[in-house]
Amino acid sequence: MSRPRRGCRDKKKVDDGSVSLEDAAALVRGANRLLVISGSGISASVGMSTYVNGGGLYQKAAKKYGLAKGIKLFDYSFYAQQPHNCQSFLAELAVAADAARPTPTHAALEKLERAGTLARHVTLNVDGLHVRAGQSLWHRREAAGEAGNVVELHGALREVVDARTGAVYGLDSTALARIKAGRDAHDASDAPRDILYELPPRASVKRKRDENDAAPTAAAAPIAPAPTAPAAPSAA
Repeated sequence: MSRPRRGCRDKKKVDDGSVSLEDAAALVRGANRLLVISGSGISASVGMSTYVNGGGLYQKAAKKYGLAKGIKLFDYSFYAQQPHNCQSFLAELAVAADAARPTPTHAALEKLERAGTLARHVTLNVDGLHVRAGQSLWHRREAAGEAGNVVELHGALREVVDARTGAVYGLDSTALARIKAGRDAHDASDAPRDILYELPPRASVKRKRDENDAAPTAAAAPIAPAPTAPAAPSAA
């Protein structure tokens, strides 16, 4: 099933050979194995922002931070130039994701996985609603010899990564409060935290420093969104 190019959407009906919803459902019912690639559209109905729909969190944040487009909010250059504004935005997005609930689409994908029909679900979403619907994660189970299902190409808001060391931690309430305030998620006064897994460390992390920065120590390393699929170079 195909769809119009982005520039054509919502402007006029395009005869592009798309199948009807009923025909698509019949294809799914008759399939032995399915590969699903999902994006922000499956979470839009519960209020999560998309790049296509205007007036949402992405558009407001882009205007607030002087960015040309909402997609630039997820560009590493935004973090490099405005690290704490970037982290504050991601914290706001994490709060929105936490308040949302899985949609019927997420529930349907979980049922397909449970039935053994869904070979892989590759998602561009960072909201984690697929996990809360009950889907398994590919990268977490692979190490244990049991492959999970969902590949999160752009990472996940439930995790933070120390960009200097590559250590990935869960996003708890303390870290979230700090990020919302424009501070780093961790500082030198913290007790040791459990590391979920590790990514290759960056040779260097280039970003501007401001009045919110503590003295540069390993424990105060900047936190960026974690790419949870091994092949993903950065969060988006």
